Order: sequence, then C-alpha cells, then structure tokens
Amino acid sequence: MIDALLDEMAALGREQHSRFDAAAFRAIGADAAGLLWAETRDAPGAEVVLRSYLRLLAEAVGMGCAARDPSGAHANLLSLLFAELVPVLLPAVAPARRPRALADAWNLGEGLLSEPAWMNRYAAALCAPVASLDDFPAHLAAVLAPALAPRPASGWLGPSTVRVLDARSVRDDFLPGAMHLAAPSVVCVHDRRAPRSQLGLFLDYAGQSSLLGPTPCLGANLREGALPPVAFARNAAEIAGRAVPLPWLRAPQDTLVTAAGFVLATSADSQRLWVIDTP
Repeated sequence: MIDALLDEMAALGREQHSRFDAAAFRAIGADAAGLLWAETRDAPGAEVVLRSYLRLLAEAVGMGCAARDPSGAHANLLSLLFAELVPVLLPAVAPARRPRALADAWNLGEGLLSEPAWMNRYAAALCAPVASLDDFPAHLAAVLAPALAPRPASGWLGPSTVRVLDARSVRDDFLPGAMHLAAPSVVCVHDRRAPRSQLGLFLDYAGQSSLLGPTPCLGANLREGALPPVAFARNAAEIAGRAVPLPWLRAPQDTLVTAAGFVLATSADSQRLWVIDTP
C-alpha cells in the first residue's frame, strides 16, 4: 500500500509542480510513511491520515521547502515538521485529532514561509527538540516571542555584565568569526574557517546570553542607528568611555555592537565568544 501511495502522490506532485523532485520525495516519504503506518495502522482512519501526510509532504517537496542546508540543518520549519517531526510525533496524538494536527502543522509551517528568512530558520533550529504535536503551537510561540520582542536602546551607563561562551559546547571544531544581527535578540555567528557553517546566539541581559546551536545562516542583517564608540584592548573593552574587563581576550578579531546594549567579540586564537550586556 505504501508504495502505491508514494507513486500516486509523486504523480500528483509532478502534475502540480513543474520542478517536482520525485527522488527527494521518495527519499523522505518512504521511511517516514513506513514509520507512521507502523505506529497508526490499527487506528480508525489510519489510511486517510497516511494519505494526507504524503499529500502534504509532496506539496512541500513541490514548493522546494522540504530541504536541508549544506550542514544538514532543516532550511525551514515546514521541512522540519514534515520530514522529521510529524512521522514521529503524530502517532502520539489521539486518532480523532490526527487530521487536525496534520492541518495545524502545515498551517504553522506554511505561514512562517511568508515571514523573514531568519525567523523561519531560527524556528526550525529551536523547535527540533519538541516532543509533542499537541504542544507545538505553544512551543513555537514561546520560541519566537523573546526573539521578536523589541528592545529599548541602551543608555550605556552601566553596570555591565560579561558572559564568555565557548563554541565547543555545541560544536567541537567551530571557530567564531563574522557576526551579524538577524533580529534585536538574535545573532548569526559564522565559522571563520567554513563561512557556510553558523551558530545562532540569543542575546539576553544579566549574563544570560546563550548559544542556540548549529543553524543555517539566519539571512537578515538588521541595521541599527547610532552606536557608542567601542575600543578593544588586551583583556578589556572601552565602551562610551567606560572600561569593561574581558577575561582571556588577548587578540580581538570580529566584533559586533547593538543598540540594545550588547557588545560581542571573538578572538583570533580562541573558540570563545565574549558578550557584554549593558541594559
């Protein structure tokens, strides 16, 4: 039955999308459909659910959305949902709710496609650990809320907090390099030796900034207004005339300053990343 459904949905995909990639559809759909069917086949409406899933997956492939970036990360939330999460999590949803859960997953993923690229990639990176489709809308809202919240401009009067982050905690060989602001609280950090490899960084006050893990380039480069003068020296930075100690920062390399009160620096000889916050 699964093979017949794959053939049917691949034919439908070719009819509706001139660049439909049947091989990509089968590469994802065969294993996913097998997993989904094995866990749901005894439930009422199981074949309808499987057919609906494969139909939506074919649509995602036809739209070019079921894709990963060169590092293997999902390029968007729709890809994460239909290539990875739905086949695993849908069986845990009550049988009567499965069609609705499928529709909700599609609407969330498709809706995010119309938003800025960084938001889609950020959501895909942070929603991967979700454990329930029932909880997914709330999880997505919780993930996006702090990233979207506006941040008031800093007065740069102090006091400042310093957080030293080590890229090795999320990837052994990552060497932090160029950085750009994707949203008021989200930074994309590029690997100096592999420019197509990135880590996300969430900015927060009181030394609570944190690395988000590997992600596709978050795409945006948020432009901000007036920024204070910042000068770096060995183990210190001077921000608007105030000295801030930066332990172990011997040779500043790449830097970033944001209007909300964050100063970031990398070092030529370290996998660490220094984050100063001044609310």
